[in-house]
Amino acid sequence: MRRARESGRLAVPRDRVLFFGNTRPGQVVVNTTRVTGCSGLRGDHLSEAMKIALRQVWNLYEFMRDELPGFTRARVARIADHIGVRETRRLIGRFVLDERDLLGNARFEDAVAKGAFPLDIHSPADSSLTTELIGGAGHYDIPLRCLLSKEIENITVVGKCFSVTHRGFSSTRVMPTCMAVGHAGGVAAALAARTRRDFQDIVPAIRDTLRAQNAIILDEDVVVETL
Repeated sequence: MRRARESGRLAVPRDRVLFFGNTRPGQVVVNTTRVTGCSGLRGDHLSEAMKIALRQVWNLYEFMRDELPGFTRARVARIADHIGVRETRRLIGRFVLDERDLLGNARFEDAVAKGAFPLDIHSPADSSLTTELIGGAGHYDIPLRCLLSKEIENITVVGKCFSVTHRGFSSTRVMPTCMAVGHAGGVAAALAARTRRDFQDIVPAIRDTLRAQNAIILDEDVVVETL
């Protein structure tokens, strides 16, 4: 990739090709395009980013077809419907989760979900990507307080938008974690509405309900598979 970029043949600002298998035999999902310098909050920026990313798709396809073993007869089966926005605004909640909590396998009394993905920083300034694995137990707690506003009482914030620092976000942003946080926020909102009590006053009920629905809350819920 470095040689192709230095020669001007490859216009994608990345230092590696990332592709992953899926449930369809003979297909891979390529996660390598990158557009920087655009705001995910502005429509004109998103439109321009889409144009840049689509040019990158075909540029990358030609590079992979010609240079990577196994892709000689490859073709593009599908392109994403919309460009992905990695990061915009997040809640400043009753607690802000940071990278020290993640790397230290933090445990919280009001934990409602777990995360395990590495810290994964995509530089906006160059083509680099840095990864730092979650050591120790390999996972961390996400407390209910990260889903709760300091100013608005009857709301939970879930998905990529809950209360976490920029570096911590590089781990919590992934889909399995967002799904777990979404599940927790939904259960919490339903129980708070039913009981008419503050979220923090019904933490045990929230956690019990989540575990009854097979959510991974406690260390003992984590199943480690040995390959």
